[in-house]
Amino acid sequence: MVTDRDTCLPVQQVSFADALVATLTAKFVRAVHMDGIDHQHVDAILRAGFPTVTHRRQSLVWDIDEHVFVDHSAGVGVRVLARWDDRTGRTQAHIAEIGGIGLWDNIVAYFAEWELAGRPLPADSSAVTWSPRARSR
Repeated sequence: MVTDRDTCLPVQQVSFADALVATLTAKFVRAVHMDGIDHQHVDAILRAGFPTVTHRRQSLVWDIDEHVFVDHSAGVGVRVLARWDDRTGRTQAHIAEIGGIGLWDNIVAYFAEWELAGRPLPADSSAVTWSPRARSR
């Protein structure tokens, strides 16, 4: 059996994953990935800065996660496909926004601020209290 030396997976699986990512991202654009969206308390962290935004995460296949952020009150949403790249040692992200552009940029800026603050957890996550600065959306 031939394996990919970076992932130790059969070449057919690596090729399938790459083809699947290419197909799923045909209408997506590359974007910055924020590690904060993978945090176990992401919903509480997000709610502290974006009380009207909901988040859903699911694994699509072995190394592709989908995150969907929706602000029903503003009628906007963003779908993020995140895939770990063993060759670069980084997560690749592709996004598609609906109802307007800017929600992902606001989420990225928010999580960057959260990172700079030392990744504190909001009060409703049963941990350290943190309140982000007021932000315009």
